[in-house]
Amino acid sequence: PRSTPLYSSAASDVYKRQVSTQSTWDMVMQRAIKLLVQENPMMDVVAKVSQSFLRKYNLPLNATVAATPQLMPIYEELTKNFKCDFRPAGSAFNTLKACQHVIKSKHPSSTVFMGSIGNDRYGKKLKEKIKKDGILDCLYTHQNLHTGVCAVLLNEDNRCLVPNLGAACVYPDSLANAQWNMVERTERYYSTSYFLETNYRALKRAADYAASKGRPVYFNLGAQKWVTRYAEELLSILPSVRGIIGNTEEVLELSKHIAGEETDIETALQLISAKQCSKQKQGQFIIATNSSKSTIIAELRNKKFTIAELPTQKIPKEQIKTTNGAGDTLAGGLLGGLITGLDLTQSLKLGQQLAFHYIQSSDGSLPAVDLK
Repeated sequence: PRSTPLYSSAASDVYKRQVSTQSTWDMVMQRAIKLLVQENPMMDVVAKVSQSFLRKYNLPLNATVAATPQLMPIYEELTKNFKCDFRPAGSAFNTLKACQHVIKSKHPSSTVFMGSIGNDRYGKKLKEKIKKDGILDCLYTHQNLHTGVCAVLLNEDNRCLVPNLGAACVYPDSLANAQWNMVERTERYYSTSYFLETNYRALKRAADYAASKGRPVYFNLGAQKWVTRYAEELLSILPSVRGIIGNTEEVLELSKHIAGEETDIETALQLISAKQCSKQKQGQFIIATNSSKSTIIAELRNKKFTIAELPTQKIPKEQIKTTNGAGDTLAGGLLGGLITGLDLTQSLKLGQQLAFHYIQSSDGSLPAVDLK
């Protein structure tokens, strides 16, 4: 597997000084941590723009364009000249927000987000909004890097994303060491393929530790191209992973790296399941969304491997506000259900319910959840 560059202990020392002044730190240390998420915190800056604005920056519709020096002014222009909605974002945060929403009545403020931000207005807004969502943050503040930000440019039914990762993808080993007591205390651990590039070693160490203690490790495949790029790293952590979440394209891509050839979806699920959670061999599952048609559940329980399919409730096109983050929201509902004691099928149905509402919401709000 690729190695992430080592950093000095300076980040660890600074982090300890930062958290010593945070009131949330005391809260984290006093409460049971139901779910710890380790990934790349981002701030979405969402605005409706015109075609002329997109042409000004030479941006195509329905694409993701990494920020270049020529695109850097876009963030300042948006905040100065447009009505912007600032939303904490990133795949893992979307999942964590939905999970905390589900469990808040039974387990208020019992989820933790670990990662890196910058010392700027976006970082401050990010922390404020995370707190409002009932999530405890253990975010390290880099003094010389900016907070990860993504311009979400909406034009009628189209969008263009312009991400600038900054501090979000800088998580040194020294910082992972400083935050290790959070990993030791959590009851469950979650990350995604995006964090494999940020710090593969930190992810694998945390996953292996949690699995060695019999605690569930959940992993989101993230995107097909990331599965391809980091297949070797991904395969190395599978023995510690109890629950895998992704779509059918990502599952098929991962299977191809196991089998050495393309397979059908049923074979793919069986091959991946055989690699999962090798120390426990019970309770592992794979959730694979199949576009807007259905969601597949593959589960190994009591040494019996089963595959089932849950249909997805149809949404009229005119009622769809966004699909960005819908899969992450489903994952959060699923994990929230499992934490509150629902079985896998019930938890997935809850995740589908949250995603169904989220897709039709213009502000990313989630419906009330009745766990009775």
